[in-house]
Amino acid sequence: MSTINEVVKTELHCHLDGSVSIELIQQLAREQHVSINLEDIQVDQNCESLDDYLKSFDTILKVLQTKDSLEKAVVDVAQQAHHDNIKYIEIRFAPLFHTDKGLNIEEILEAVNNGAIEAEDTYDIKVNLLICGMRHHDNQTNIELFKSVDQLNTTNRHIVGFDFAGPEEAFPTKVIQEAIQHSTDSGHHLTLHAGEWNADVYII
Repeated sequence: MSTINEVVKTELHCHLDGSVSIELIQQLAREQHVSINLEDIQVDQNCESLDDYLKSFDTILKVLQTKDSLEKAVVDVAQQAHHDNIKYIEIRFAPLFHTDKGLNIEEILEAVNNGAIEAEDTYDIKVNLLICGMRHHDNQTNIELFKSVDQLNTTNRHIVGFDFAGPEEAFPTKVIQEAIQHSTDSGHHLTLHAGEWNADVYII
């Protein structure tokens, strides 16, 4: 009988900033001289608020503001997936969350793309990337992000689609309808987080 680790798997819902190992977070914090409280990147197992859960990402993002850290993060997540016998993974991330120290969208895309290439060269895994628009950003901000990705993504085959994530209760899907329409009209693959803020809502 096979163990779960022996079963070949696919991972279709992996957030870059939510999946980086604690070991890498600590390493990046030392390298960047950033103070990180590890308690701030964890939530109680009984957490019932999506907004409270998302706050833990804010701390992790402090050390994901350089090209080097973004590249290392993609490799780190792919390494974890490889150890779980995952052969295909889609890693999603929000480029606008990685601009705090001056990186532009082109630099961010280059870094994650380089990480995907290194991961595939190192491990037996296929890595693709999804670009996240955020519900709490206005439609024009998300549309401009997607347009920028289109213009810069001429040689990066790792980026295969767009996503919308973030707080749902205050920013329901109808609020981002214009940006969603732009994405689908542009012929892109699209995923959409929905129903996560309410445990009684399930999307099938």
